[in-house]
Amino acid sequence: MRWQTHFDFDQAQLNVEWAFEHIDRMGKVWRHHHDGDGLEPVSLRRLCQQKVSMISVEPLTLTIGFGDGDVLKVFTEVGMYECGHIFDADGKITVF
Repeated sequence: MRWQTHFDFDQAQLNVEWAFEHIDRMGKVWRHHHDGDGLEPVSLRRLCQQKVSMISVEPLTLTIGFGDGDVLKVFTEVGMYECGHIFDADGKITVF
């Protein structure tokens, strides 16, 4: 792992140590992979101060939708290393 991305919400924190996508409200996909070369610019400032409007879970993918239509997809993989952590308001940790 070269670096990680930290998302801070009112009631939880999310640390991503592998891959995620930010899909903006215009449909542009910004793919970020922490072990990859040639990383795209990070445009996450558009998510600041937005309310979460939807959360869904599929195998190996956590999707978070925001009030203005932006979407954040966090990916994990099957393997021996974790790809991130979720810390809730009670201090519980979920490793993925």
